[in-house]
Amino acid sequence: MTVEPVVSSNDGVSVSRLVDQLLVFEQSSNSASVSDSIDLLSHVIKSIFKNGKQEAFIEQLRVYVHKKENEIERMCNFHYQVIKIIWYSSMLLLFFSYLKPVNTRFYFILLP
Repeated sequence: MTVEPVVSSNDGVSVSRLVDQLLVFEQSSNSASVSDSIDLLSHVIKSIFKNGKQEAFIEQLRVYVHKKENEIERMCNFHYQVIKIIWYSSMLLLFFSYLKPVNTRFYFILLP
């Protein structure tokens, strides 16, 4: 995996492009070799420090982390709701299983 230097036309390294490269590192760390992932990460970090973009990079990382936290919260809420639905449906089935014999007895009592 080769990494090209990221240069914007106005002020050196584009911070958003560096964040994008870091996200590529996150995705590639699962599938690529360790040395390729480390090469990509080291390039991103060197570019940040070389061009003095630490604060801007940290701010973009905060935005990214906040977005991921919201995504995690939505997933947790979704899974919690699914678990509640499963629990309530099992309780409803249990209730109906208890109700069936009672319903049968009432039916026989009410028959003339």
